[in-house]
Amino acid sequence: MIRLLKTIDFSKYNKRTYIISTGDFLSKEKVKKLETEKSFIIKHIGEHNIEIIPRARHVGQSWCTTPFSSLLSLILCLKILLRNKFGRPDLKLLCNGPGSSVMMCLAAIIIEIFGFKRPDIIFIESFARVKSLSLSGKLLLHFADRFIVQWPDLTKKYPQAEYYGILI
Repeated sequence: MIRLLKTIDFSKYNKRTYIISTGDFLSKEKVKKLETEKSFIIKHIGEHNIEIIPRARHVGQSWCTTPFSSLLSLILCLKILLRNKFGRPDLKLLCNGPGSSVMMCLAAIIIEIFGFKRPDIIFIESFARVKSLSLSGKLLLHFADRFIVQWPDLTKKYPQAEYYGILI
């Protein structure tokens, strides 16, 4: 994801929020490095913050306890969207992969149900998904404003998907 974010013009997005799952220290460090690198290039880079959310489901976690951890993740995602002024027309939710991103997208959909403008959801399917979608992808396929896959054959199976080559 960082590789893709490097190509974005940060001057167009003067407030950026990165949502990272608990325990994902590597992503947090990569975000800090990216922001530092961009600050040397762009004069008025704006501001950013990093929000940490609990994982919706841990590897090996019992399916019996998954609804509880997912609910906690969803509640914190709602708080983040509320705190970041979800009604802004320029707000984009760029996400990929794990169940935690599904919780953030679900939070955006819930906000829309209550009559507020939700952020545009841009979902990028995992590079590893060559022949079929991940569970996250299957759940978000019909809710994402843009659904991007990294293998051309997936666009034949899922016509609403977009393909631009290998992104992340």
